[in-house]
Amino acid sequence: MYGVPDAEFRIHGRVTDVEGLGIPDIKIAIKPQDYDHVFGLGLTDEFGNFYVVTHGHPFNEIEVSAIDIDGEANGKWEDETQLVEIDPEDWIDDDDDNSWSRGTVIKKVDFELEPIFEPLWKSSGDEN
Repeated sequence: MYGVPDAEFRIHGRVTDVEGLGIPDIKIAIKPQDYDHVFGLGLTDEFGNFYVVTHGHPFNEIEVSAIDIDGEANGKWEDETQLVEIDPEDWIDDDDDNSWSRGTVIKKVDFELEPIFEPLWKSSGDEN
């Protein structure tokens, strides 16, 4: 029997500003810790909510990032990454019959992004 261990990841949550208002159009990227490849992508809705379903190796830790990709369209926001630990009790539908499927993990990850403030003027070395 050949195969690769597989798991389903259901990652959901909300991206807000410091006042609790949802931020739309923030990219959500899911990747294994210490790896470069992203195996799940999503986008927040008009209220800042997201729900990403993806498959991958049954990692014990994943990184979930909130990334501002639309420039100034909804304000400029600092990107944020959270390390999410997957504990044994987080797995549901785990096949104990030694199949390749590890089952499904559901995690809630919320972000509170800080705004990036641009100066209203640019200073120059030769201006007073």
